[in-house]
Parts: sequence; structure tokens; C-alpha cells
Amino acid sequence: MTRLILFLFVTILLLTNCRKNNYDPTPTDIGKSYIPLMTGQEFIFKADSFKYGYNNVKKGGDTISFFIKEVVVSKIEDSSGTTFTMARYHSKDTINWIYVKNHFYEIEKFRLNHKENNIITTNLVFPVSNYYYWNGNELNNLATWEYSYSMVNADFTYGAKTYKNSVKVKMDSIVNYVNHDIVSEIYTKNIGLVYREDIHLTYRNNDSLDDNGIVVLQRPPVIDKGIVFKKGLIRNK
Repeated sequence: MTRLILFLFVTILLLTNCRKNNYDPTPTDIGKSYIPLMTGQEFIFKADSFKYGYNNVKKGGDTISFFIKEVVVSKIEDSSGTTFTMARYHSKDTINWIYVKNHFYEIEKFRLNHKENNIITTNLVFPVSNYYYWNGNELNNLATWEYSYSMVNADFTYGAKTYKNSVKVKMDSIVNYVNHDIVSEIYTKNIGLVYREDIHLTYRNNDSLDDNGIVVLQRPPVIDKGIVFKKGLIRNK
């Protein structure tokens, strides 16, 4: 009886292992689903641009709103990865579009590079991991910019829409009493880029001393010069 039980146990174990070996392991998503580009795709963004302190800009600053359309016009694959050509258009009404220029996304095994105006930056690295950081300017001659993931698989709300499973890329920052420089992008799984923000402001030091020689801080500080640009996805197909 003992031998029979042992034989049955070994047989079941062998059959179980055979069944397991019939299945390939499920591939792990290392983050490329955050940029799932396909030829023919269109992405339409609402953009807001604020300028202050420049020539021909009114005293209180100028705010301009418009729309941006990005179209995936071609795909080229080679041994190093896949390159997508993106055509960019601007419009005031989402009807009459004006072609601006092409830019490119290069998806390699472990990173996503973005090429625009002949400058290549590394906007994503794989696998995507919270707080991971890298030099976004590694492939160009510009100064080092530390990029990092500041949120992963989080919800991001723009307007009335919430994008689930989003990742935020913080593209270096300087925040102090004189400068406020922040650049970031947000990507959502199975959609792609859904938001970008560029803030570059310099402040005027209007702090003063009171009668007792104590510094009186002016808050919020006065903007001396700067540009704020934001764009958020409103439609894609």
C-alpha cells in the first residue's frame, strides 16, 4: 500500500510539472506600454502659453491658448529599435491646422529617445520604476539634466478626465527665491503622452528692511521675466 501511494504521488507530481512546462511565462511589461505608438494615430492637445517681461509683451503678461495636433506619419524598424516620425500642427480652432515641423521618437530596448531640432533627449528608461533617475541629456552635448520618475501607476486628472496608470517624468528642476524652473511630462499606459509642463521664471527681489533692520519678505514674489507652457491631451484616435 505504501509503495502504491508513493507511486501515485510521483505520477501526479510529474504530470503537474509537464502541464506547467506547456505554458510560456507571461512577458513582463517594462514600461513600453506608456508609449504605444502606431502609424496613423492622432493626438490633440490644448496648449496654454504665458509670457512675461519680454519685448512687445504687455505689462501684465500675455497668455495665448491654441491647439496642437501630433500625427504618427511613419514607422521604421532596424536592429537598434523603432523610430516613429511625428508631424506637428497648430490651430486656433481644431479645424484649420498649420503644419509646424516633424520630430521623432526612437524606442530602443531599454529607453525612449526624443529627437527635436536635432537634439536627442532620453525621456523614458525601461523598466519604469518609482524614483529611478538618469541623465536625459546623455545623447547630446548639453549640460547634465537629471530625469526621474516621481510617480508610477498613479491617477492623473486633466480637465474632466482622469487618466489611470500614469507615470510622471520630472525633467530636472531649480526652485529658489530667484529661479523657478520645472519641466515634467506625464504618460499613461496604452495612450502615451497626456501632459507636459514647462515653467521658467525669474523673480525680482523686492524684500526690504523694516525700521528695526529685520527683513520683510514679499510673498508671493514678483515675476521679473518668464515663460510658462502647458499642454494637455483632449482627444486621441
